[in-house]
Amino acid sequence: MKKRLCIGNVLFCLSFLFLIPLRALSDDAAVSVYGGAAALRDPKSTDISMLSEVVRISLGANDYHVEATFEFFNHGPTTTISVGFPSTGHPFSGELENFHTWVNGREVAFEKMPEVIEIDGKDYSPEELPSEEDRLDYDPIAWLVKTVAFPGNEKTVTRVEYNAPYGIWSVGTDKFAEYFYGTGKSWKGDIGRATFVIEASPTVRIVAKDLQNLNNSFKVSRRSNGSYKLSQENFKPQGHETLFITLAPESNARGGGTVPKFCDWAYSKQIIPDEVLEPLSDMELRIFRNSFYAAHGQVFKSPALNEYFKAIPCYQPHSDFKESDLNDTEKSNIKKIADYEKKLKEQLLKK
Repeated sequence: MKKRLCIGNVLFCLSFLFLIPLRALSDDAAVSVYGGAAALRDPKSTDISMLSEVVRISLGANDYHVEATFEFFNHGPTTTISVGFPSTGHPFSGELENFHTWVNGREVAFEKMPEVIEIDGKDYSPEELPSEEDRLDYDPIAWLVKTVAFPGNEKTVTRVEYNAPYGIWSVGTDKFAEYFYGTGKSWKGDIGRATFVIEASPTVRIVAKDLQNLNNSFKVSRRSNGSYKLSQENFKPQGHETLFITLAPESNARGGGTVPKFCDWAYSKQIIPDEVLEPLSDMELRIFRNSFYAAHGQVFKSPALNEYFKAIPCYQPHSDFKESDLNDTEKSNIKKIADYEKKLKEQLLKK
């Protein structure tokens, strides 16, 4: 067993520095259980590999929902081992809620166990740590442990589902969701394929730069509904890999009304920054592009666009609109939005 990373360790995520909040929202892991406590298992002690994992993270207003499915293959004889999923009460975030787990489609019971921590060759439970310094350096977790029978030379599928409150670094700062997939190291060999789907909601928006992982090795693609898909194949976690999803502070939360209103139209005089476009859905991008025409009173053939702009008090439709009414900056912004929409469609066609 290895000593756990302490809170003081620092993680480079893209160009940002973050403290590691060791809240292990994690892959199902092979664990050893003894004395009523659990510890991550040495991968050399098992013939079971993880063929794939599919993790769906849905971001809500107050918490986020996780559904994770893991497919395993036992290359050896039939065996029964303990499989654990970590839960914790770290001060940056709270406990998992409404946790359920299944094996081959059947919901199974689990037992909550403390983690074994090794210091100088001796094992301790979190309550037994010998000094106050040790207690501060370790983020005690609880393993949610189930017993799983893995038939020889066959596949076994496990699944977990839960809700989790957002973490927060300090009062007034960004909230975050996270998924710690490093515990996949406990299985034999590489993980065959990992897929993460990050779904926004009417009250929460995400952009690509808010999806950060330790080694930036995931392929990231945007989906048509504004969600993101991350995927990676044939990799071996080292034990600390974490996916972070950063949300804006409450005062700047991304949500409805993200399309700038042209009543006070700054983009007639300045080019639209990339970060303004990234959070917008396909429909919002279409509305934004047509807002330049609406600002000059164009009447639209689309009933949906007409209804949308009629609800904006400063919209004054008139039938004599012509393309030359647009200035050069507005034309450049329209092209920029159209090019961005085309790029998104091309990405979807490649899937």
